[in-house]
Amino acid sequence: MAELFDRPGPLIASVRYLLRTGRAREAVDVCATFHPRCSGVQGADHPDTLMWAHYLARASTMSGACEEGRRLHERVRQERLRVLGEDHPDTLTSTHDLANALIALGQCAKARRLHNDTLRRRRRVLGEDHPDSLTSANSLANALRGLGKQPEARRLLEDTLERRRRVLGGNHPDTLTTAGNLANSLRGLGSLAEARHLHEDVLGRRRRVLGEDHPATIASAHHLGVTLYRLQLHEDAETLLKETLERCERALGGDHPSTVSTKKALISVFMATNRRDEVDALLAPTASLERPPR
Repeated sequence: MAELFDRPGPLIASVRYLLRTGRAREAVDVCATFHPRCSGVQGADHPDTLMWAHYLARASTMSGACEEGRRLHERVRQERLRVLGEDHPDTLTSTHDLANALIALGQCAKARRLHNDTLRRRRRVLGEDHPDSLTSANSLANALRGLGKQPEARRLLEDTLERRRRVLGGNHPDTLTTAGNLANSLRGLGSLAEARHLHEDVLGRRRRVLGEDHPATIASAHHLGVTLYRLQLHEDAETLLKETLERCERALGGDHPSTVSTKKALISVFMATNRRDEVDALLAPTASLERPPR
């Protein structure tokens, strides 16, 4: 066991693999096992302990436990600020991930401030086209979208997408993330046909690159379904959202935020087509599904 703490790289690589392939709950289990053990052996503020805590926070957020992820990210960030300083790459990563957890919790104003600061520091230290800088730009755009600043978000996403296509390629998962976010921004601006075209492209690429049940692919299917609903293509929207809901429940679980959001979207389709019985059937086991998708 001591050797694992002396050389944690292979274990951390396995956690990164689990997160990259959408298996966040498995990543939580691994991190929850090794983080307290590392803390006991190396100390609470050892860089390896903080690394385990960071990945536990990231996995928790990705698995839907956003408040737990926020709490852990906050703690890791404070320790890294104290030990490593503001501009250290690990500190900037913690700040970025904390801001993303805040977005998931709806605290977009605070997230915007953190993402602005992180983007400025990363651009100064790493350059505008560095993958970490582009990640910060993409995330800042998400905070802007959450604040209703769709035109500003669109401009930033268009710039980030062009850079990611050039630096990473059109099929890279990060490029597809920005393309999907841009499609959501276009939908928010009312450019529904353009949003549909981009969502269809992203969904097709994610299915090929990541597989049908990857959380990112599921998210693309959800957003395309919402866009079809907004276009009043109710039959197409229903077909896609039903399939997506089944995948959500199987791959992510019934309480995951993505599952809840897809149920809300499907309920909106049923309400638009005057099918109250099917709305009631979906609402029966679920609380607080009051808002239709935007």
